[in-house]
Amino acid sequence: MPVKLSDSDVESLLKEIIGTNAFLILKACEVGRTDEEIAKITKLEIPVIRSLLNQLHTEGLITYTREKDEEHNWFKYTWYARKDMIVDVIKHTIEEKIQDLEKELDLETSYMFFACPNRCIKVPFEVAVEYDFKCPECGGDLQPFDNSKIIRKIKHELDANRRLLRRIEKFEKMREKENKAKKRKTKKTKQEKTSVSSKKRTKKQSKTKTSSKSKKKASSKTKTKTKKSKKKK
Repeated sequence: MPVKLSDSDVESLLKEIIGTNAFLILKACEVGRTDEEIAKITKLEIPVIRSLLNQLHTEGLITYTREKDEEHNWFKYTWYARKDMIVDVIKHTIEEKIQDLEKELDLETSYMFFACPNRCIKVPFEVAVEYDFKCPECGGDLQPFDNSKIIRKIKHELDANRRLLRRIEKFEKMREKENKAKKRKTKKTKQEKTSVSSKKRTKKQSKTKTSSKSKKKASSKTKTKTKKSKKKK
């Protein structure tokens, strides 16, 4: 299933990566849009739009075409979202997020934690011993901390990100398969054109040879008739 900007998971992640306004612009540019058209759709100011368009272009998430307006002597820019790059950016971000969550989960499951009742700090048992089970900030007693909810939350986030990553990898395989099919089709079309062109050349050469032979025969007959005519005289 292809990744779409309308997908809630993709939307949430892209907003986190590039910001809400940049995402609105990117979504508006799924088809070609000018600055003014983007402004009508997103309700953002033109200076803000142009600044974010430059940012998105630098990050490789958007591209453009331009035409010269001969009447006003300025260039008109039409912007397009690069969906192929959007997938790459999302994938890279998800992979980094998964790595961070895995480290966090390993930390939470490997240690016993103690926390300040005033929520100043949360530290592993070894550190709590060094502090003599006293909060270094407020002096409160450090109490055993139940991190089971945190662990469940991390696991839930990990599962969600892994599912999203699998979807993106599936989309990439589909895209790769489509590209290979296009290349094969292009190659086949070129070969067919070459074959047709070769047949045409062969047919043309054959016609030329046949025509040449016919001319020679006609010339030979004409010469024979001329000789016979001279003999009769």
